[in-house]
Amino acid sequence: EKCIHMLFEGGFAPLIVAALAEFTTNYPLAKEALFTATNIFAGGTEDQKMLLVQMGVLQLIVQWLKHSNAGDFQILCNCLEGIENILQCEFGPSCANLLAEHGFLEVLQDLSNSHNQSVARMATQIGNTYFSESN
Repeated sequence: EKCIHMLFEGGFAPLIVAALAEFTTNYPLAKEALFTATNIFAGGTEDQKMLLVQMGVLQLIVQWLKHSNAGDFQILCNCLEGIENILQCEFGPSCANLLAEHGFLEVLQDLSNSHNQSVARMATQIGNTYFSESN
């Protein structure tokens, strides 16, 4: 948590988002930014998480999932874990709407049919937990 706090205090949040947006042109940098963002989603404060959401990180993660190498299962799992952590927050329902608006449901559908059992299980769990008609 101290490291995450230092990132925000140092003004690095916009740089993380900018680096994440470079996933088609600078994959290694964007990959590190993705890991940083999902680590913040896992261990940051609600305010830190919300700031990244407001800066467009969820949309970028959905874009990453739409265009990612389907064989990079670590990245797919990391993205799904980050999204699930956000959906568990107090502002999760509004994030679910935002994700749906950016095509995440279609991505979940595709990932739930993944040949990788971990990816398929995570995608199905997220879909059933946060996007089923009963929610």
